[in-house]
Amino acid sequence: MTPSSPASGRLPRAGRRVLVAVAAATLLVLGLGLAPAAAETHDYGVTLKVAKKKELAGLKTYSWGVSHAAIDKAVDRQIVEAIERELTAVGLTKVTQGSGDALVSYHTIVRRDVDSKKETPKDGVPGYLVGVIGIEVRGASTKDVLFNVRVDKPIEVDRSQLGPAVDRAVKAMFEHYPHPPAP
Repeated sequence: MTPSSPASGRLPRAGRRVLVAVAAATLLVLGLGLAPAAAETHDYGVTLKVAKKKELAGLKTYSWGVSHAAIDKAVDRQIVEAIERELTAVGLTKVTQGSGDALVSYHTIVRRDVDSKKETPKDGVPGYLVGVIGIEVRGASTKDVLFNVRVDKPIEVDRSQLGPAVDRAVKAMFEHYPHPPAP
């Protein structure tokens, strides 16, 4: 009995090569078949990552921490104003000197998503812009993340309508903020 004989329970060397090639081809076909499906499934909307209700209920004041602000100063101002409006609505007061009970920061990015089923004009850029805003509220003393939420949304508005779109996006994120029960 030789090590490569069928009686030893192992495939001959040529048989192993064929088996490996078939397995690799199968995985490649499966991967190529799933890739377009994965590429087409974009998750847009609000994603809540952390909401510690008990700790949030004890917060009364906030101050701004380090943010990755929007490059466009007008958009930055719109985002900050929208966040401050929503923080006030949940009962927090902004501290202008020193540190509040919470440190608030926001982060933005703009990315380009591509729909492979949509034809791009010859001189056009494929895809569409998607705006992402993330908001984080940390305990000032512990630095623990108490509230972390983000929104991913295609930017389908004229520049003049960007302010109201930002307001709606921030409002949608704060709908996930745990509100204290009414007395």
